Amino acid sequence: MKRFHLRKISLLMAVVTLTSSCASIHQAGQDYGTAIGCIGGAALGGGLTYLITGDAKKALAGGLIGGVAGCAAGNVWQSREKALAQIAADEHIAISTRPLQADENSSKKTVGLVAQVEDNGMFDTNSAQLSTNGLRQVRKIASAMKAGNQDGVILVVGHTDATGNPAWNQRLS
Repeated sequence: MKRFHLRKISLLMAVVTLTSSCASIHQAGQDYGTAIGCIGGAALGGGLTYLITGDAKKALAGGLIGGVAGCAAGNVWQSREKALAQIAADEHIAISTRPLQADENSSKKTVGLVAQVEDNGMFDTNSAQLSTNGLRQVRKIASAMKAGNQDGVILVVGHTDATGNPAWNQRLS
């Protein structure tokens, strides 16, 4: 009976996760990132340990270690999402994040984070240089993204405004 309920809950969580939008994932990170990390880490650590060893006592220890590691990772995620949300609110911009994927030849799959900012004022018209506001925004975002992840990579990609000749704008970008 317990196994049946666990399967139902797992299926429901998978469906909700797969059908959720990125915005709700960011909101979940802001509100529950630490808890999600703790629970996920404990489940993963305990589950993998039990699958490998078949020993419930070792699985308990694996769950504890996984939970601690998951709590730490979840706390970094929650703190970062809250900081980025605060920056977005303060600067009146939209920020979305996603993992920065390594190239095919790398042994690591994810090497950092990408923050995409939707704001028309980051660049002055007819310029590839960040505006004063844009530079301030990029510095705030870089500071928030770097917190807790000193080894990560931050990718900055800029696009100029849409005024003027498209060929010239592409060259500026």
